[in-house]
Amino acid sequence: MCFEETFDLPKSWKRVTTINKKGKKETLFQLKRDGKLWQWSEGEVATPKPDDGRTKPHFELIAILRELLDDRIKLTARKGVAVDDRPTVGFRAKWKDGEGEYYFDRESGLLVQTNMKITPEPGVNLDIKVVFRNYKKIDGLQIPYRLRSYIKGGPKGADSVLASDLIISEVKLLKSLPPDAFALPKGE
Repeated sequence: MCFEETFDLPKSWKRVTTINKKGKKETLFQLKRDGKLWQWSEGEVATPKPDDGRTKPHFELIAILRELLDDRIKLTARKGVAVDDRPTVGFRAKWKDGEGEYYFDRESGLLVQTNMKITPEPGVNLDIKVVFRNYKKIDGLQIPYRLRSYIKGGPKGADSVLASDLIISEVKLLKSLPPDAFALPKGE
């Protein structure tokens, strides 16, 4: 599986996911622009999807930090937790339909963990924890090259399990994007 994500925050982001399914290559697209979320597969028509605020880029760190600047989000201090045996400082963010906890390494100031509670469907409650690791400096920005996601809960109240382990292989900061970077497929 391979992801490529492009950002022009706060306006737009696009994810292209390429997977091999039973030996056949499949390319899936997600695009957020003009306040709308679109999905499609290669060769198909893009369809709008309701934006519940939970669909975010996998490389969500940039989007998360940008969204926390919104005046409608209430921030309160939290007691830090140990992440990879290192002390943190934390805060809780509350918005209209949810909340999350954000923990920053006490020494470096880098975001090292987020905790979210979501209800993807009635009666199904999930706790999602994302741990950010392996920061590298790119054009003066510290970027995490590893994101590990854990999920707890679900219909059977499952214990916390590793849901994904994303390892970033390359990050490019572009001075400009091509005009069609956030275009829908032709015919839309």
